[in-house]
Amino acid sequence: GDWDGDGDDTIGIWRNDSSFRLRNSNTSGFADLIAFFGASTDTPLVGDWNGDGTDTIGIWRNDSSFRLRNSNTNGTADIIVFFGASTDIPLVGDWDGDGTDTIGIYRPSDQSFRLRNSNAPGLADIIVYYGASGDVPCVGNWDGN
Repeated sequence: GDWDGDGDDTIGIWRNDSSFRLRNSNTSGFADLIAFFGASTDTPLVGDWNGDGTDTIGIWRNDSSFRLRNSNTNGTADIIVFFGASTDIPLVGDWDGDGTDTIGIYRPSDQSFRLRNSNAPGLADIIVYYGASGDVPCVGNWDGN
């Protein structure tokens, strides 16, 4: 993610002690930022939740909640959204190109991507059926737009 808003994505890790350890350069060394957030059973997420140009931390909990922070610091979630089911796979992306990353899920049972254009409760804004049983979803900006 782009932890410092300079336009470059850099590396980070999630440890099972619920810590995000983030580097501001793609080099070896100690973490530039350490933030404890979530629980060891959560799935770590990264995105620019508020469109300010800086990627920040988040987690998806198997109670189907996305818990997102607008800073890379310790603390409670700034945004909590329940979306999907516990058997879904959480996704994050800028689905509508507005500069803000929002939530989504991939539902393996019917190979559907269900995407929201806001980090708020509601039904999926976009549903796409794609893939086959056993596929693993991935997201990205494939055409650079």
